[in-house]
Amino acid sequence: MGRWITIHVPYKLAEAHLIAAILEAEGVRALVENESLYFIDSELGSHIDYSPRVQVLESQRERALAVLRERGVVDAPESDPHSPAKSAE
Repeated sequence: MGRWITIHVPYKLAEAHLIAAILEAEGVRALVENESLYFIDSELGSHIDYSPRVQVLESQRERALAVLRERGVVDAPESDPHSPAKSAE
């Protein structure tokens, strides 16, 4: 099947779902990771980062980033090593 990678870490869960829906509409398989953990963090104030993460298959990374750039969701250049799109989860 392939490995899932994080391409965007929004602050709000609704934003993560919107981004995933945009990607899916463009033919990119996407999922939101940490959805149920997000509520734990917001309720308990945990020191662990349970932010929602938008993930895509590694093989669709380039297409996903192009879609997000077109929509103005991400503007980090691909050469930015600190971009969440560079890190695999």
